[in-house]
Amino acid sequence: MSVTLPEEVRQVIDDRTFAHLATIDGTGGPHVTAMWITRDADLIVFNTLEGRAKWRHMQRDPRVAISLSPPGDDYLNFLIKGRVIEMRTSDGTEVINA
Repeated sequence: MSVTLPEEVRQVIDDRTFAHLATIDGTGGPHVTAMWITRDADLIVFNTLEGRAKWRHMQRDPRVAISLSPPGDDYLNFLIKGRVIEMRTSDGTEVINA
């Protein structure tokens, strides 16, 4: 099930904000990584190298959470929870350059 991101969240993502991606590790515990994200309409897009911890976690369990705050407003926080619906292999330059 996809949802429409609120305009305020879209703007925060478009402002090149650091996000914190939470995945579930092999013991059922949380694993959090700071990273850049972007979006394709209402889909969140990010990259990681195949074989990295977060990649392995998402292969095993697609549930994730993303936390982000607008630049300069650390007390305003948005939380997005969902499931990874697609994982692709690429060199990541498309996301990095965005």
